[in-house]
Amino acid sequence: MKAIISGANARAVTIEGERIQSLDRGDPSGWIQRELWEIGYLLADFGDHRVVEDTDEDAVCRELELACDCDQALQLILIALDAKADRSTRANAAGDLEKFLEDSRITVFVESVLFSERLPETAEFVTLLQFDSPSRRSVVGSMIDRLVRLQPHIEIVCEAWERIPTSLFGSKEERVYGRRQAVVDGLFRKKVLQLHHGGAIEDTDDQNILSSWNENIRDLISQPDFGERDSTISINRTYSYGIPISKLLFTRNLRVAHNRISDGAAGQERRRRLSGC
Repeated sequence: MKAIISGANARAVTIEGERIQSLDRGDPSGWIQRELWEIGYLLADFGDHRVVEDTDEDAVCRELELACDCDQALQLILIALDAKADRSTRANAAGDLEKFLEDSRITVFVESVLFSERLPETAEFVTLLQFDSPSRRSVVGSMIDRLVRLQPHIEIVCEAWERIPTSLFGSKEERVYGRRQAVVDGLFRKKVLQLHHGGAIEDTDDQNILSSWNENIRDLISQPDFGERDSTISINRTYSYGIPISKLLFTRNLRVAHNRISDGAAGQERRRRLSGC
């Protein structure tokens, strides 16, 4: 059995021979028989699809649960980072996010998205929202601090990606898909952390696209000013980092926007499905 799982859609689709089924998180109907032509419709609008091979229904349900938790955590961090949101909304989002980040798999997912785009130059600090108490550093505060400190490395990895010739992808559309897949697979995060820890970017990839990406990274870090690069952003450990959510380009890459949660009937249905499997 093959499964296609989307946390943003709160849905999984399984394919086993000619048998196709779908499962929505929180839907009491359970597994529903589907036709081949419905797959595109069922998984439309979002780009966080993950394919799982050689699986079964029980494992798919667990994977769907995790994918939905990952997506909800992403929504919460975006709200917590939104400078346009009011203090209580951001504080509540940060508080709710804490329990999700206790799962290292969710932390990796959120960082995989956050590390895939530079923070906007128009970012500004908001000193109204405290993520940390005087006695304890919060998990959210630590994540934001880490995000800011890694900006020089994120900038290099993103610039190196942008230098990959579109001809290697075949088309602009394939380039967009390739980037989205690289985010979902955690490749941006992997390369950012390699740079941060001083690891060598070796050509172990046999794909032209990844080889070009690695070559571009090596070229950028070999430039004389690499050692002088530093984040132009500093963070007060007591306060949060605040930016207008519309400026976060990585939300476009996964086609996820937190305000869709509350969009009319569709938003109500989405909230219902997010409530549990």
